[in-house]
Amino acid sequence: MVPESRRSTLTPLVTIVVVERERFATTERSLESLYAHTRSPFELIYMDAGSPRRVKGYLAAAAKRYGFRHWRMSHYMPPHTARKLGAAAATTPYVVFVDNDVLFSDGWLDALVDCAEDSGADIVAPLVCIGEPAHTVVHVAGGIATTYEEEGRRYFREVQRFQGNLLKDVRDRLVREPTGLFEFHCVLIRRSLFDRVGPLDTAYLSSSEHLDLCLAVRGINGAIFFEPGSIVTYLSPPPLALSDVLYYTLRWSDDWTLASEQHFHRKWELEFDDRVVRFVVEHRRHGLRKIRRAILGLVGWRRSRRFSDWLDAALASIARRRCWPRPGEATAPQADEK
Repeated sequence: MVPESRRSTLTPLVTIVVVERERFATTERSLESLYAHTRSPFELIYMDAGSPRRVKGYLAAAAKRYGFRHWRMSHYMPPHTARKLGAAAATTPYVVFVDNDVLFSDGWLDALVDCAEDSGADIVAPLVCIGEPAHTVVHVAGGIATTYEEEGRRYFREVQRFQGNLLKDVRDRLVREPTGLFEFHCVLIRRSLFDRVGPLDTAYLSSSEHLDLCLAVRGINGAIFFEPGSIVTYLSPPPLALSDVLYYTLRWSDDWTLASEQHFHRKWELEFDDRVVRFVVEHRRHGLRKIRRAILGLVGWRRSRRFSDWLDAALASIARRRCWPRPGEATAPQADEK
């Protein structure tokens, strides 16, 4: 373990790669939280893919103020594609992937690095909470990501430990330990792991990218650890700013989700389970909620659902024109500014 008194003089061990998970309006609050609660030296690459003008301006100014790399692209990009590009640009022993809708607690990064250094873990997952007040309700505290067979068929099982519990009620049961599950809200990965399992799989446009890596690490007998000394909070919508609606709808669109889920089940030879697809449909409804509610009041539930499906398809179609990768494109996009 590196004594805290020495950390400030050391070369950074970590490159933090920030990607836009599902919206842009949380950008400033999340990034300012990161810098306010992080003591250890680090490098940071901000993958800014298609943010609106105000957010782009904030990030450009923040990059000058804090000295991080602002990788600006004018088009939308699936989060996992952005993670892969960011990871490829990192040179430090560890990469920490962070979504742009996360709030941080004091010492969050120190705890992740200490766990990796002490345990030799390939991946270290923090305690992820959800909603506000921050750091009060558990979203995921490690868990299970595994396959099993039943009557000759192969299925997938996922368990998020203590999901929905108040942190104060389960805190004394949370210890540093091996786990089978992490999520990409925030996670530390030993960069050398990619030499063993390959780069991040960008066929995942919307969902199950974390489960893919969990199974890959398990397949090489790698180690994933849960570190409760590191606490972050995911800010789940609603509310959703109007400027977020296009990207949000594309991020959770039927075609992106179905493509991701079909790839996951095919890759790991699993019986198809539509659990994630059903979740995504409901999660997507946070976009333009007032309009959806008004239509519901006018025409009833069944017609309003058809309207919502039409609206989502129309918005996703518009957003897709502003997205990379496009059909037939295989090379990485160039940043507009760095």
